[in-house]
Amino acid sequence: MRRSHYTVIVYVMLIAAALPVTAPGAVGPVTANDDFILILDQSGSMREKVPGRPEMGYEPVENRLSAHKAKGAADAITFAAREMLRTGDHLTLMTFGDKAAVFLSQQIGYAHERDVISRHIRGLLFNDRKTDISDSLVQAAELIGSLKTPERRKIMIMITDGVNDPPPDSPYIAPDTQKKVYAQLRDRIQADKWNVFLVGLGKETAENIYEIARNLGLSAAHAKIVEHIQNSREVADKLTEIFRWAQEARVETEKKFIRLKLKPAIFGGYEQGADTLTLLSFYGGETEIKLDPNLPLRVTGCEGLRLAVNPLNLTLSPREPGKLNLCVSFSGKRPEDGRLSGHYAFQFSPSGTRFYPHEGSIEIILTNWWEIYGFCTLVSVMFIAILISLILRMIRRIQVPEIRVIVTAGEIPLGQAMTLRRKEKFVIANQYFEGLSVSAKGLSCKIAAHVRYLGRGKFEAQAAEAKIFDEGKELERLQFGMNRFFDLKDKEGNRLRMISINKPAAGDPFGAGTRNDPF
Repeated sequence: MRRSHYTVIVYVMLIAAALPVTAPGAVGPVTANDDFILILDQSGSMREKVPGRPEMGYEPVENRLSAHKAKGAADAITFAAREMLRTGDHLTLMTFGDKAAVFLSQQIGYAHERDVISRHIRGLLFNDRKTDISDSLVQAAELIGSLKTPERRKIMIMITDGVNDPPPDSPYIAPDTQKKVYAQLRDRIQADKWNVFLVGLGKETAENIYEIARNLGLSAAHAKIVEHIQNSREVADKLTEIFRWAQEARVETEKKFIRLKLKPAIFGGYEQGADTLTLLSFYGGETEIKLDPNLPLRVTGCEGLRLAVNPLNLTLSPREPGKLNLCVSFSGKRPEDGRLSGHYAFQFSPSGTRFYPHEGSIEIILTNWWEIYGFCTLVSVMFIAILISLILRMIRRIQVPEIRVIVTAGEIPLGQAMTLRRKEKFVIANQYFEGLSVSAKGLSCKIAAHVRYLGRGKFEAQAAEAKIFDEGKELERLQFGMNRFFDLKDKEGNRLRMISINKPAAGDPFGAGTRNDPF
């Protein structure tokens, strides 16, 4: 194969080996959605003709949405479902009175689902006799625990117009039991970072609403009072205020699916991988993300996989992205299919703000050694072999350019055999025998001609005091090969005929008939 062919093959292989490998499954931005749990009072007092004046009577059940409180609550929830919920949010409406129960539960995926929610809300009856607030809070907490969506925020909103008045058969009728319920809920709200809001319909509910807020460990800002209910818009405004806060007061991350490819190390094991999680804050001021210093990131389902994250504390400015750096390492046994699939969850310090989603799936692709290095190794071996071949060839050209020859005229030696290196000269002469020279028998000139060895069995003769004749033509310079004849003629007309350069005869120490020219 010619040298140029070797070069083309090497270039093609090196280019192919350098092509980037793109990990499949690139994940784009994922919006952090929320779970909204609305707890609505269904007691008959919501049908009061004049809010706060039960002595003025109640609207009949069939005309319930003519009452200010019932209409205000229904219209406000309808407005929130149509205008405030984002695609992907989940809405659960739980009603309470004599007993708490889920009225509807719907994740918003399509526009028509908002209309479905609105139609269902018009079916609210508001005809219970009692108001069991403790039961509603316990049932809502159990509902949140059953959702199994820890990566989403939990936003609970209670709308009521009365005080806690459980029915006789309620397990929460005793004041001590109610206190225990509030204490347990207060701990869960703080531990799980639920966002809980209370909306009181009527100024007469203020004292009761603020007391519930205190029992649950909520600030006064989480208790909203609609003092004078003249139209449904007043209730919708309070609900809108809560929804807007919920949608603005959050920190979102760009994705909830982490997928990485780890390369095998050359001498065993796997190299570390890295990924970046971008966070964006929608709070009005600076907010601080604080991860648990003992276990900032928990991974399950991936034996031998370790994830480290830094920084553990990150301060975010409004609408300014911040980054969490993930470092992934693997020290276990590679699965047969080369894939690890599991679940990750960020752990937070109690005083820090959470971001959403903070849990999700993780997939690690462990490539085998030959996938990454096999082709490169093959290319390297071929390249080295070709390189060694070229180097050896160059060495032979540089270090072994010599030949053993004898000069004859009519097959009669003009001198002894000589060893010539490339570019070395000898002379054909009479009376001048310094250095390499042979006798110019019969010629009267001191130096007849100079002969230079060009390499590869090629020579060049240059006339001095004699003329060079080649096939009857007089020449100043002649290039010729082994066993090629030419003549020399001096000024007196004397000739030395049939001069040629041949290999030594059989008695030469290099051996007759051997290949002395390495090329």
